[in-house]
Amino acid sequence: MRMLNMFAFVGFSLALAVISRDAMAAEGDLAALRRAVTYYQGCESLKPSVPGEKVHPFPKLFPGKVGHAFRIERRWAVNLVSDPDVTGRPEDVWLAVGSPQWLSAGGWADPACAAVNRENYLRQVVDGLKIGALYCFSVYARSDNGGSLVMAVKSGATRKQTAWKVAPRFQRFHIAFRAGSTMATLTLRGSGKDPVVVDAVQMEYGKSWPRSFLARTRKPAGCEWVDIPARPEVFHPMKASVAFWLRPEWIGEESMGGMGLFNAETDEPYSSYADKKNFIAIVAYRHPGEKGWGNGVTITFSDNTATRKSFTPISFDDRRFDPGTWLHIIFSWEIESGRDSTCVCYLNGKEAGRMTFRLQHIAPPKTITMGYSAGAYADALMDEFYLFNRPLTALEAAALSRLNETFEKHPVSSRRASKEAEQAP
Repeated sequence: MRMLNMFAFVGFSLALAVISRDAMAAEGDLAALRRAVTYYQGCESLKPSVPGEKVHPFPKLFPGKVGHAFRIERRWAVNLVSDPDVTGRPEDVWLAVGSPQWLSAGGWADPACAAVNRENYLRQVVDGLKIGALYCFSVYARSDNGGSLVMAVKSGATRKQTAWKVAPRFQRFHIAFRAGSTMATLTLRGSGKDPVVVDAVQMEYGKSWPRSFLARTRKPAGCEWVDIPARPEVFHPMKASVAFWLRPEWIGEESMGGMGLFNAETDEPYSSYADKKNFIAIVAYRHPGEKGWGNGVTITFSDNTATRKSFTPISFDDRRFDPGTWLHIIFSWEIESGRDSTCVCYLNGKEAGRMTFRLQHIAPPKTITMGYSAGAYADALMDEFYLFNRPLTALEAAALSRLNETFEKHPVSSRRASKEAEQAP
């Protein structure tokens, strides 16, 4: 057995080790499934797990569906808010209405924070916005006395205001809006006399949900995804399966772009996306009210003639999907050049749909990525990522989705990761 297959085999074998003999019998013959594994990333560490793999630069670790999970987020996200840690420095960044309290201790990500109420609150003007573009304004807040937080945005004709009851521990709240001008006025206040402590303020472009807190103003976040070794024994585009757990941050939200979950391509030059050959991509889009690929999870195959077929078996209009839901997704296919071929999707162990199609040969990829595709980033927690060298049966798909429920979750040592994980829905 080659070295890479051995790593995948060992990882998968460790996962199976927690299953009792009776449970294995109930699941069917998992030995064949074990032999088909070519790559396994359990997301228990930010360190590469097989030769040639690269985790770059540092997706964050959070409590996952099984142990830990990678939080893979969008590239080049920036925080447009000045003094996001609410230190009160420099003095002219936040407009203090009344006498909000500047606190030197008790913050969420940094000791500094501020306490506001109905009469004493904070405002900031952010400029350089794109009219009509989507933005997300977020803040961490807590109140020892049951106060309520009021967040408000004014941007041209756009006016939005939302109030929340706040708990004694920090929670993250956000409000999405489309810019009505090139500037926006952000307001943080309480609804009564009880003080509300606010910290870690953020405003970002293009999504209606917040990325992890970015403490540096207008400094881009790093690129976050995983490079999988592009070797024939790891992945062949004509016959394979991709399986992973996904906890979308964007269920119930809106996006101006896509979320990339998997990508395999040859890196050939192309003049336009329509001319792009030899790739397979799994991408999600979240456009409420739209049908088909615009509001669901899609897999796209493009052959060596740039002929492509797409398949969207998972729709986010389905009411089964709630914020914080873990989804087990499998795409499984076998392509015979110039002949009828099939791709099947399994969602949470059950068939979600299948597509019959014809394509020509797809060349083996030169790059394979987990959590990234064509400029789109997962913006989600990803866990228990597998590649297989063949299509899975319905019984195997069901067994794989149930396999992970036997694991125990492990604590996260990072202070910031632990805090944000506590607030996650």
